[in-house]
Amino acid sequence: MKKTWLLVLTLFFIRTANAQNLLSNGNFEYYVNCPASFTTGLSEAFPWYPFSSATPDLFNSCAPATFNVPNAFAGYQYAASGNGYAGGYAFTDPTDPSSWKELIATPIPALSIGAAYEISMSVNLANSSGWGVDDMGAFFIANGPTSYLASGPLGNTPQVNFKSYGAITDTQGWVRITKTFIADSAYTTMALGCFSDGPSMTSKVSAGSGGSYCYYYIDSVVLKLASGININYTGNDLCAGQSITVPYTLNNVTFGTGNTFTAQLSNATGSFASPVNIGSVTSTTAGSITATIPLTTPAGTGYKLRIKSSNPVDSSASTADIRITPLHAVSTFTNAPVCEGDTLFLKSSATPSTGVAFAWTGPNSFADVAANTFLAPISASQAGKYVITTQHNACITKDTVTVQVKPMPNVTGGSNTPVCPGTTMQLTANSNLAGSTFAWSGPNSFTSTLQNPVRTPTAYADQGVYTVFVTKNGCTSQKDIAVAVQITTATPVATNNGPVCEEYALNLYATCATPGVSYTWLGPDNFTSTVQNPVINPTSMRNDGKYSVIAMVNGCYSLPDTTDAVINPKPYLGNYASPEDTVCAGTIVTFVTVPMNGVNNPTFQWFKNNVAVPGETNLTFISPYATGDTFYCRTYCQDDCGHNLTLYSNKVGMTILPVINNVSAVLSSVPEHPTPGQPVTFRATVVSGGYNPQYQWQKNGVDVWSAIYAIWSTDKLSPYDQVNCIVTTSDPCANTMIVSSDTMTVNFATGVEELAGSNGFQLYPNPNDGSFKFKIQNLKVKTIDVVNVAGQVVYQAKPEAPQAEYTISMPAQLPAGTYMLRVYDGEQYLRKTFTVTK
Repeated sequence: MKKTWLLVLTLFFIRTANAQNLLSNGNFEYYVNCPASFTTGLSEAFPWYPFSSATPDLFNSCAPATFNVPNAFAGYQYAASGNGYAGGYAFTDPTDPSSWKELIATPIPALSIGAAYEISMSVNLANSSGWGVDDMGAFFIANGPTSYLASGPLGNTPQVNFKSYGAITDTQGWVRITKTFIADSAYTTMALGCFSDGPSMTSKVSAGSGGSYCYYYIDSVVLKLASGININYTGNDLCAGQSITVPYTLNNVTFGTGNTFTAQLSNATGSFASPVNIGSVTSTTAGSITATIPLTTPAGTGYKLRIKSSNPVDSSASTADIRITPLHAVSTFTNAPVCEGDTLFLKSSATPSTGVAFAWTGPNSFADVAANTFLAPISASQAGKYVITTQHNACITKDTVTVQVKPMPNVTGGSNTPVCPGTTMQLTANSNLAGSTFAWSGPNSFTSTLQNPVRTPTAYADQGVYTVFVTKNGCTSQKDIAVAVQITTATPVATNNGPVCEEYALNLYATCATPGVSYTWLGPDNFTSTVQNPVINPTSMRNDGKYSVIAMVNGCYSLPDTTDAVINPKPYLGNYASPEDTVCAGTIVTFVTVPMNGVNNPTFQWFKNNVAVPGETNLTFISPYATGDTFYCRTYCQDDCGHNLTLYSNKVGMTILPVINNVSAVLSSVPEHPTPGQPVTFRATVVSGGYNPQYQWQKNGVDVWSAIYAIWSTDKLSPYDQVNCIVTTSDPCANTMIVSSDTMTVNFATGVEELAGSNGFQLYPNPNDGSFKFKIQNLKVKTIDVVNVAGQVVYQAKPEAPQAEYTISMPAQLPAGTYMLRVYDGEQYLRKTFTVTK
């Protein structure tokens, strides 16, 4: 224990004698007993003691957990140097003005009045704190109490404060704070800590883990005589090539004749092993040095400055860390010169480009912080010098561009609008700038470089917007001039009194807002007129359609107007016989009248042979008739225009055709008796066949393809082929429309004469209902066939013995039509055609 005390006292006097650290145990490494309680606390670190009745704490690696380094109760932290440090509350409640406050104090050798001293310490905010403050200070005592019994604020104002460091909130590392001061008394005691009450601390910052108090660790406290030179430069950001003023003061030190103060720059890590002299002044008194940071200085954040004297040799302390940034290059671009009303572009770039701020300034208080900006529309008052100022950290570079704004021509112009077609259009333009050039464009492909061009003769297609472009020194203005063609004569208004009915008057009307005009009409059927209100009387359907009229005065024609004239066609009555006016005897005929083209409110009367038929007043009329009878209809009615009319239909004359009952077809051939393989020409001769009978030749009851004419020739017949012709009459009054000729059988000559009419072959009655009788002489009948017009056998019989008269009864379901009776005697066929009616 005594050895520890002796060591402390010895160190105290050695430090005083060597004018180094005037404090004993400034890093709290030496203790009487290893700290173990809050009561004794700081008193174990002799000669330190509590400045008030509050109990600041001592921490050391030898202590148990509460006071252990690094496991201190207020927060984990290693010592700034060695194994120990002190600690104390700035306040326990930021809102309580009498809140608990812990200050530490120590005796010091008496300071020399007027001497400069430097006080420094390492400070750390304990992790468990909730606040960081800027209230750390040093209070010096010469003739006064060296301690107080109060546990709160003492009302002392420290001679040295460290507010320039701001609120100290670092809970991880130690913050080194340093201040230099001039001793104004022979102080013998020094107290450290935060002296203000909590509410009075204006710079409280929420920090740490959120406790309600503020607790600081303090280590490595040094009090020493300051250098004879004080460097007072406070800047921390410089630019390579920048000139600065470095002020300095002296600490009651006398410098010899010819003394030179030199400002020196460290390397980027703060080392002055090879300092760079950046400025000097020959002087023995306080003042300032003009210094220039070398242009080639590399970028860095750990540079420092100091001042060194030559007589005697001395050095100031170094400044805090200074950042130095290399000067950057700036390039600018502008599209000037520009014309009034255009867009002026201002562009700039910097190398390097990262972290560079831009600021443009120019005429009319122009300012913009964008690297690339524009002014639109630009005016003449904005011409001049534009300055781009760029800043990268402390480096500021400027460049200037001069912007010329060329005046824009002021264009006036006009025309002699409105212009009539065929006359002269006059265009005019003027510019306020002498020497301007002109360029015109307009409708109908118009162009001109004359200042005042003309167009003659003017056409309708020439009306529209004409644009003149006026150019001076590359600056072009334009003006649009609207020119109207043929609007001096108003468009007339055309109307008519239609619709009118055919054969009545059509009145055309025209009016025009322009006085003194003449009119020209055009219309259907080559109608023309120069009368304002022409009349067409009587009208026909050729007058129906669109009429146009134009007005003209002083050679100026208006645009046309049109009016649609509607002519209602004259009503009439049609008349026809249904089914026809030429009919077969016995046909019922209906006479029909058809009102056409607006027959309104009609009453009808039918006439037969020019005599009114009583009671026949409808649209249709059924009447007996005879050949030569005529029929027509009369109506009293009104047309669509309300005119009363009497209309007569056309007359229909009747022709009656007799009913034809004797349609037949007779077959002949050349040769008369064809033999098999022999060329033969057959002919069918038709009785009552009409004007265009139809033919179909058959062989053996089958139609012969393409044999459809009255004559058929062939050489392809075989023995016993039977040939006949089916004939369809075109006579509309024929009772029987289809008949078959008799049938001719092809065979070799037998030498027996085939008699066509000597055998007394008779069939009766004819027509019949399917039951009939026939007689035949001198022949033995073997087979009897009845064949229809399609060649199909519909009845067949084989008599057992000859009969004087044969009776035939065909099936009742056979339809009406033409049939052929065919009788065979073993050698030849005899044929008779008959008609069945139902």
